[in-house]
Amino acid sequence: IHDTPITSKSARDEADVLRAVERVHAMIDQEISAGTRPEDVFIFGLSQGGTTCSSLLCSTPTSSRTL
Repeated sequence: IHDTPITSKSARDEADVLRAVERVHAMIDQEISAGTRPEDVFIFGLSQGGTTCSSLLCSTPTSSRTL
């Protein structure tokens, strides 16, 4: 978040969201490499985390996720 309150004129930085998604993908990959079963990975977020979660799901192949 670059400024508050957030309004329709607030900056939108898609690059920041994509970087956050990449970090979450890396954390998931690390957990799976450490032995966590992919079906045991649960992604959840509220507010900005919800945006990250939604972007993550949209960028993950359907075969890699359970909906």
